[in-house]
Parts: sequence; structure tokens; C-alpha cells
Amino acid sequence: MSKKPNKKDNPRVIFKAFAASSLVSVIEPDINSEYDNIVLEFVEFSKGGTATKRKEIDYYFSPAEWLAFCSLIIDKSVSRAIKMEKAAFLQSGQKYCNTKMFEKMGGGNERVYKGNGENYDLVLKARSFYLTVPSSNNVDVMLVAEKCDGNKNKQGLIVPTGNNKEKVMVPVTFDTLLQMAVISQYRMQAYFTARQLRGDYSGGWNAEEGGEAAQSPQNAPQQSYQQNYQPDFYPQPEDAFSGGQEDADMAYYQQYAAQYSS
Repeated sequence: MSKKPNKKDNPRVIFKAFAASSLVSVIEPDINSEYDNIVLEFVEFSKGGTATKRKEIDYYFSPAEWLAFCSLIIDKSVSRAIKMEKAAFLQSGQKYCNTKMFEKMGGGNERVYKGNGENYDLVLKARSFYLTVPSSNNVDVMLVAEKCDGNKNKQGLIVPTGNNKEKVMVPVTFDTLLQMAVISQYRMQAYFTARQLRGDYSGGWNAEEGGEAAQSPQNAPQQSYQQNYQPDFYPQPEDAFSGGQEDADMAYYQQYAAQYSS
């Protein structure tokens, strides 16, 4: 289920899809920042009388990579693949589908705050994003983000260790997926236009191929087609859940959860 932006929304939020206990936000790059990444912000809420944010996983796409994925959604390649996988899953008799479709992998350093909330350590995290087939017939596809501790191998790739693993899943319909892809295309066209009107025609559209963010030694991309650019140290994007926006989203979530459970 999607939600129309309200006056308190972060203006860089392109789209939001809500589920019973989770949501995903698509956040466009900050035009004034050197970092040129689209952020998929996955949030899971605790269940119960009061909705509070329990866990959050951010996954970063270069604009070119995200728009290529959106094109697969729009031309129905994604929905066809999901339907074929679901048919095979139903025939298998298994309880859950373990196939990870359209998987992207990456990673980077993440701030892990200590008890007082002021001091923190930088911990290397491996991240992944993929689609899978839900066991329920009420939704069409599951958007999934995972993260866990990681180690760098000799090639500089971040290899997941499986320790401290977290996962957030957001079930959506094909209609919601299509809406997300279409609005992403229009918003990113406006973003590119705004950059070029400022005279910025240089790199940055694909951080994996020498864009501005990729050239920073601190933000070296993963050297593999399987692992997309995830900043080694990325200033957190303006949080869609900060200040009044958090209250607005929590209130909306509580209203939606009550309707969903009734």
C-alpha cells in the first residue's frame, strides 16, 4: 500500500510502500551532496499497541542501476519472473520460497552506537537487496533487505559472515511495484535536469564507473558486478523518520495496521 506525501514529508522521498509491520521508502539523491546514490530505506516496526521503529536497513543504488531495475519492472520482466517462480514454488510443496531474485550485494562501514548513544564504532556491514515469492496469496512479491557483519577479501569485496544478521521484508502487489518504478523514472529525470541546469554534466550518474563519489578514496566502490556501490562511510540521508515525519508515519502506520488486522 502506498501513501501520498504530506507537508511534513522529506521532499527527497520518491515513494513509500507500507505493509502491516514494515515499510520501504525510495529516497532520491541530495542534489547538493557529492554522494549520488538512491537510498532504499527499509524499516520494521515493533508489533503491539504502540508502533515504534525496531530496525532499519538502508540499501544504496547508483541512479543508473536503480533506473535499469525500474525498467525491468515497467516492461513486466520482474512480474513474469516472479509468477514463474511462484508456480514452481507451489508445485514444490515447500512452506517458504528460498529463492533470491534480482539480488544485489554491497556493503560498507556503519555507525554502531554504544550505550550512551553518543560514542560509536565503525563496523563493516555486508548488505543485500532482493525479491522473493511470498507464501501468502494476498500479495505478489516480497521486497527484502538484509545486512550482517562483513569481512573484506583479497579482492576488496565485502563477504558476509552471517553474524548479527538483520532482515526487513515488505510485501507489495505488482501494482505498487509498478507505481514505484514509474514515479522513480519521472523524479530521476527531474533530478538529472536540475543537475545539468547547474552546469553539472560530469560523472556521478553511475558511481561504479568513475563518478564523483566513486573517486573518493574513502568511498571506493566494490570491484564486482555482483556488488554494487555501497559507501564505506556514508553520511546518513536526511531521515524520512526524523522529527515530525516520524510522528506522521507512525500515526499512519497505526491507522493502517488497525485496518489491516480488523
